[in-house]
Amino acid sequence: MPAHSFRTPSSQVITSVTLPTSITNIEPLAFVGLDDAFIFFTGPAPVIDEESFSGVDNPIIRAPADQPGYDAPEWQDVPIVLGGFDFWRFENGFNLQSDLANTILADSGVSLLQAYAFNLDLSTSLQAQIPTAQLTAGQLQINFFADRSDVSYVIEFSTNLTNWTPLVPTAPDVNGISSNTLPLSNGKGFIRIGLTLTPPN
Repeated sequence: MPAHSFRTPSSQVITSVTLPTSITNIEPLAFVGLDDAFIFFTGPAPVIDEESFSGVDNPIIRAPADQPGYDAPEWQDVPIVLGGFDFWRFENGFNLQSDLANTILADSGVSLLQAYAFNLDLSTSLQAQIPTAQLTAGQLQINFFADRSDVSYVIEFSTNLTNWTPLVPTAPDVNGISSNTLPLSNGKGFIRIGLTLTPPN
């Protein structure tokens, strides 16, 4: 397979650029003009020149977590995030400027943050996949995906829907599922899950 190289087209205002897997070499000064822009690598790390990122301010580098050759948190002296929310949003075709908490997906009542944090299947009903508590043997049980490293998960418990007590979820199992059981107080109890996205450093 012939090697393909990359250089930013001149005289263009670009907010994001995607480098396909066919790109195997990055030229010097390749990213000039991409100040504050997202740069998405989609395959293994290409051969990169030590001057490739010269002349560009604050490039936002994202790459897949399952591809070899990238060093995080810095690659070629430039901050890089492997996987994470930005790459998920890119892979699924969402606007990179979307408000993650308030963007509702397909009138489902489910936000971008919920879909990402709970690892929902975007090809089927989202609302049906939102974690809900079940009453089991006089206790509330709730199981949910809690294995996003850039998301903080907090269970909040209440007996009156006014006062809420934060609780740390159990550690996720090998499938990323946190299983939690809470005793009821006088037969009453309510659960909600708080989600916070941790911005990349």
